[in-house]
Amino acid sequence: MIVSNIRRRILVLLASSLFLALQLVPLPVSATDPETVVTDLVDQWAVAGGFVYWAYDCEGDTECLTDPYLRRVPVNGGDSTTMASASEAPYSFTRLYADDDGAYVYDEVEDRIEMYRTGDPMAAPISLWVTASALTTRIVSDATHVYWGGATGLYRASKNGSGGAKILNTGTARSSARRWIPSISPSPEC
Repeated sequence: MIVSNIRRRILVLLASSLFLALQLVPLPVSATDPETVVTDLVDQWAVAGGFVYWAYDCEGDTECLTDPYLRRVPVNGGDSTTMASASEAPYSFTRLYADDDGAYVYDEVEDRIEMYRTGDPMAAPISLWVTASALTTRIVSDATHVYWGGATGLYRASKNGSGGAKILNTGTARSSARRWIPSISPSPEC
């Protein structure tokens, strides 16, 4: 009995010593430090088509730190490209969304969605007109169309800008377009 108590105390002592030793020795870390992709001001961002897109907004009557812009950089690194900028507030790039075809932003002043093409980022954007009903939900897309919700319904427009906007349903579009179009995969939102 005495021998088993001594063994038990020795085991407890060894276990305690080992526990203390493990706490003092730094364990190797298998993950690397995260890589900084963008050092600009970022209000919104999206990743698609091999690019990271980001936008800085300048909305309302606040003093802006810089003019609003929409930029991108290849996901594997490289130089960033300013796809659009505006020198007058309250212009902003809101509701940023991207897919393999390009980046989409909502222009609140002109009440339209603009598409900046992946293959020609410096070209003028394609305007996908929104009705008089302002955009109230996120933007999503499939292979040929862009979808969004407005105060009076759910809309879609061709990515090439032809045909104008078509209303898909009437009523209040409180939920996302994904509820109505199940094959759509939205990009990350901020």
